Amino acid sequence: MPELKSGQVPAPVTASLALLFLIQQMQRERFTKSLKTKITIGIVVPVMLIAGLFSLLQFLQRRQGMLSDLESCATKVGEVIESSLVRDMMTHDLEGIQYAVDEIAATQEDITGVMLIDKPGEIKASFQGLRTGEVLELDDPTCQLCHRQQTENRNQSVLFATDTGERFLRNVNPIANEEQCHTCHDSGASILGILITDLSMARVDSVLAAFLRDHMVLSLGMVVAVVLAVNFMISNTVTNKVEGMVNTVRRFAKGDLDQRAPATSDDELGELAAAFNDMAEGLKDKAKLEQEVLSRTEELQRQTRRLLTLNTVAGTVNRSLDMDEMLQTGLKKVLDLLGLDAGEIWLLNGAEGVMSLHSHYGQQPEFREKDAHVSVDECLCGLVARSGQAMMSTDTSSDPRLSRTACRQGGYRSTVAVPLTSREKTLGVLALHHREPNHFQAQDLELLDAIGKQLGVAVQNAQLYSEMEEEVRERTRHLELLYEITGVISSHLQNRPLLQEIVSQTAHAAEAQGGIVMTAGRPDDWHRQATHGRPSEELAEKVSGLLKGEEESLDADFLTARISSQGEIVGALGLEGKAGHRPFTNEDAQLLQGVAAQAAIALENAELYSEVQGVAILEERERLAREVHDGLAQTLGYLRLRLKVAGEYLSKGEVAEAEQILADMITTTEEAYAGAREAIADLRSAVFEGADFISTLDAYLEEFGLQNRIKTSLVVEAETEIRPPAIQAVQLVRIVQQAVANVRKHSKATTVVVRLRKENESVVMTIEDDGQGFDVHEVSRRKGWHFGLNIMRERAESLNGTLEIHSRPGQGTKVIATVPLEDWRR
Repeated sequence: MPELKSGQVPAPVTASLALLFLIQQMQRERFTKSLKTKITIGIVVPVMLIAGLFSLLQFLQRRQGMLSDLESCATKVGEVIESSLVRDMMTHDLEGIQYAVDEIAATQEDITGVMLIDKPGEIKASFQGLRTGEVLELDDPTCQLCHRQQTENRNQSVLFATDTGERFLRNVNPIANEEQCHTCHDSGASILGILITDLSMARVDSVLAAFLRDHMVLSLGMVVAVVLAVNFMISNTVTNKVEGMVNTVRRFAKGDLDQRAPATSDDELGELAAAFNDMAEGLKDKAKLEQEVLSRTEELQRQTRRLLTLNTVAGTVNRSLDMDEMLQTGLKKVLDLLGLDAGEIWLLNGAEGVMSLHSHYGQQPEFREKDAHVSVDECLCGLVARSGQAMMSTDTSSDPRLSRTACRQGGYRSTVAVPLTSREKTLGVLALHHREPNHFQAQDLELLDAIGKQLGVAVQNAQLYSEMEEEVRERTRHLELLYEITGVISSHLQNRPLLQEIVSQTAHAAEAQGGIVMTAGRPDDWHRQATHGRPSEELAEKVSGLLKGEEESLDADFLTARISSQGEIVGALGLEGKAGHRPFTNEDAQLLQGVAAQAAIALENAELYSEVQGVAILEERERLAREVHDGLAQTLGYLRLRLKVAGEYLSKGEVAEAEQILADMITTTEEAYAGAREAIADLRSAVFEGADFISTLDAYLEEFGLQNRIKTSLVVEAETEIRPPAIQAVQLVRIVQQAVANVRKHSKATTVVVRLRKENESVVMTIEDDGQGFDVHEVSRRKGWHFGLNIMRERAESLNGTLEIHSRPGQGTKVIATVPLEDWRR
């Protein structure tokens, strides 16, 4: 049978789809949040789909059966009509045929039309002759249903609808060209025409609609029953328990951690309830732990703020050791950190039982004028200073402990006072104020007490620093005095003036009115050496007692000290009567000890200088003896001989020869006179006590140049400081004197340059001239003529140095003396 027309959907399917759409709308709009609705829909939709599919299959099966029956009926009806028309068609009785067609259509209720069509397509007969005579074309829609399928020449039925929507079944029965028809028709044609019978589908559709309606009602009833059953089962087994658990969870989420879900079954919901209860216990424990952590965190934050405040205060007060600056900046920092209005710091004045105001901030300008001092028995601050315990007043207007007027008139309602302590000793009080009552709490005292300890340590450090600074200033003053005294006494190398400077400088430094210094002579001879002022006999006895081995003394009126050198007592020093009737102090004793130590060194230096001076005098006498012997004595001997020769010439009357000899003698005498003057100048240019080596040498060279008309100069290397001791300075000057004397006698030079420089821990002195020079080797072989060169070498070697002589004929002469500095330091 041909398929249904496109767009024709069975009624059960349409109803099922509409119901599904409604359910989806309800699910989206009203029940999207209901678990029961979701479960019901989840069960009902599959049931409805199954019921609808089952109804659709029943409907299709029923329709197919009815169409098959109708088709069979139509085929039989067509065969009956064909057999009824055979006689009339054999006789070509068209009216009979028409009559038979009308009669059959009228007698059969379901037949709506009958047409007899010949092979060319002309309608030979139709119901009531309505279409008789029409010629049907192949493109007619009613013809296409059969001709499009190119079916065989057999009976067939087609279901279609008219334009008005009426449905009917058309049975097409071909009329075969049988043998009895050959008399009229061509025997070669197999079909002579067709008989079309249209049967109405109204009754069949009515039956099918009733069938579908009954099944739909049955399906809806089944769905309703399933919904009710499912809802009842879900409510008792799932949703009621879930809703109860949801309510429990909601109350639990609002903070009621004691809520627990009822676990009344062993199924999954019971396991869920048990798991929730376990989770609730865990969350309750966790909440308890979080609360403990929060409490500890708040405590840590409080401690952190406390430590931060203490660290900030400590950093502020430790920036300065000046008491006033430290207290002012520390007080302001405390007020800023704690958000307070005013405060002040009081410090105890020793053992007097009184506190003095050292710093205040936020108070009235006249606050210091009204209450600059507070007794330890007065007001809240005094009570704290006496007890050493922090105290607070939550309302100063009614607190009898605040007895001072300034505290009441400041406009502050809350006050706290904490002691400033260090090493369990109360040094003062820190008072803080706020304009609101009850501002300070008991827990604030711990932080404020710690701040008080920080400020107490800072106060003690500032006091210690002030005391130490004073002590350092005093010791510095004593050291400066000792340095000055040492410089003064070190400049003297003779005992008598040295001792006088020792006692005078020491008495002046210690502000003593009298003083005496004694030195030991022979072991059995003790004698007074120098005094300052008018020392008493008692002081003289004490000092002489030290020389005999008695102990040193330090009391209010007398101060004595030994002068020892290398473990032996070489003298004693004593002072008395400090100015202003003040007692001598330990610092005075230390000063006296230092002076005594320096005096010992100065006395030893003076003694050594005396000994060295004697040795130097002997060496100088020996040098003068050699020079007189080798210079002036030989010249006088030469003059004596020449004078004798001149006398002989005169006795012979040879005046010319005698005059020549006398002229030579005059020249020799002038040279001897110049040598004598040079020797005297050498003696005058010696480096005495306190003389400067460089200036002495420069002055000598200048005088030498003026006397001998030779250009002289002294060149000292830049940034070179050469200060040899007196003995070494004398030797170096003598080397220069000998060298320039040789220049005058032998070189015929016009320029002499003396250079001084330091090189490799030694002093190098060079004497260079532009004279005629000489052969050093030749001169060294000659006896007597190089006497001055040997003297210079001996002087350099006496200083552990060396002497070099470089000269060539016509190229001048250079004398280089090198002396090590280490010997000078020793």
